[in-house]
Amino acid sequence: VPLLDAGQADVAEHFAIPDLTGEAQLAPFDHVRGGGPPLLQGSLGILLCEPHVRFEAGDHTVVVGHVTHVVDGAGHDPLLYVRQSYRGIGERVR
Repeated sequence: VPLLDAGQADVAEHFAIPDLTGEAQLAPFDHVRGGGPPLLQGSLGILLCEPHVRFEAGDHTVVVGHVTHVVDGAGHDPLLYVRQSYRGIGERVR
C-alpha cells in the first residue's frame, strides 16, 4: 500500500484509472525498485501487507491486510481522501 504525500493527488487519481497494467500505472512517475514493490519518489513510504480477510461490498472486493513491514520514504505531510476530495492534514488545532 503506497502512502502518498499531500502533493501527490495526481498520482492517486492516476492509480484509480481502471484496467491499467502495473507498468502503465508506474510509467508516468519516478520510482525506485529494490527487490520489493516500487517506491514512488516523494511518497511517504509503503506498507507491506499480507491479506487477512476479503469481503464483497457492492461491486468491489475489500481486502483487509495485516501490515508486516513499513518501508520509509520522504518525511512530508500525508495525502488524505475525505468527503470525496483530496486534502492535507490542515492547521494545528491546539
